[in-house]
Amino acid sequence: MISEKRVLKKKYWFTENELETYQKFFGCSLSDINNRFLSSGSFTGLRPYLDDLAWHPVIHNKWFTANFYPQRGIKMAETYGFFHKTYGTTLCGEKLCSSEDLDALIRKKALNKVAIKHVGGGAGKNVFIVDHIDTSDKNLTYRTVAGEVLKNNDIEGLLDRLAGGLKGYIVQEKLDLHPDIERVIGKGLSTVRFETLQHGQHVNKVQYAYIRLGTEGMATDHSIRKGVYVPLDLETGVMKKGLD
Repeated sequence: MISEKRVLKKKYWFTENELETYQKFFGCSLSDINNRFLSSGSFTGLRPYLDDLAWHPVIHNKWFTANFYPQRGIKMAETYGFFHKTYGTTLCGEKLCSSEDLDALIRKKALNKVAIKHVGGGAGKNVFIVDHIDTSDKNLTYRTVAGEVLKNNDIEGLLDRLAGGLKGYIVQEKLDLHPDIERVIGKGLSTVRFETLQHGQHVNKVQYAYIRLGTEGMATDHSIRKGVYVPLDLETGVMKKGLD
């Protein structure tokens, strides 16, 4: 007789770690897991059929995202420019193609902190959250929350990095945490995420929501950087049991 666990693994692509997690943290029996959860393997297989490819230019390019949503009344961090070797530009139309151009933007805006994020994303890679900028020399020095020190040569090297088939970075305002969240995680990053599913044409429903609590000293709040994910009750907003 084929065991229930083997069926879940072979037929529904659950991993041993997923089965252990759902049993331990959600109190599920093996027979209940397939009714309540989708394995990461199934999700990967289904996603190309569920995603609307027409949205990919907007949601997979942070420069498009940063400009698209504010035009529709959705508040986002202030964007200062697109940092690219050839096509770099500030929102005022000035060049933003080199480390010297970035220095000039920082001085003009009188910024002491800034977020520099690759337009192609990458699950938390190529994100530089700068919380201190040394302006004492002609060429600025940028220190990130992760303790990295970026000088002009380092900045120039970033521009050659490829992610998601794209090059370049968006330069944005660095946001501060709400004091209630800061009391929990210190100076880490924290974001609330919503998972939605389209029901028919132009009708979207929130399926799930969770808050990600990052670790101080990490550039992002991803799980691969020790972030803790905490489900939120959709009706009350109350936090449930978190997972690392």
